Amino acid sequence: MPMAGRVAERRLLEEVVDRAAAGVPGAVLVHGEAGIGKTRMVSEVCAAAGACGITTVWGSCVRVGAIEAPYHPLVKGLEAWALDASEADRTAVLGSSRSVEDVLSDPGRNPATGLVGRLVAIERLVEGIALHAPTILVVDDVQWQPLAILCAYRPPACVREPAR
Repeated sequence: MPMAGRVAERRLLEEVVDRAAAGVPGAVLVHGEAGIGKTRMVSEVCAAAGACGITTVWGSCVRVGAIEAPYHPLVKGLEAWALDASEADRTAVLGSSRSVEDVLSDPGRNPATGLVGRLVAIERLVEGIALHAPTILVVDDVQWQPLAILCAYRPPACVREPAR
């Protein structure tokens, strides 16, 4: 059943996604009381974007104290992406690795160790997905994390293709 209401909010999300697909990064925080449909609205926007070839990496936070993994939402999102991605997309991003966990734990691909090594590997995976196709990164239920998300980017006129 399609979601009723929230037309302006949904339009804002769709505009941010459209601009990102055109090369202009953006970020939106969706805030509201429990049960009002935040997750549903975001998932519907992501589903519509997916029909247009935009990739979604979706991770959910867990209650603080339940797990000691600060990058858990990103890892779970990457694992979900890998399960849903086509074989060609997985190979383009993961290379010969069989899973996201293989990439995250491969010292040959990630010379840094421990948490820093995992963060570097996560960054490379997200970047690989985004370079392969326009991408939405969703971190759901962020209220469970003592987390601030800060994004910095250049205006579109300053954005250049990364060196390869």
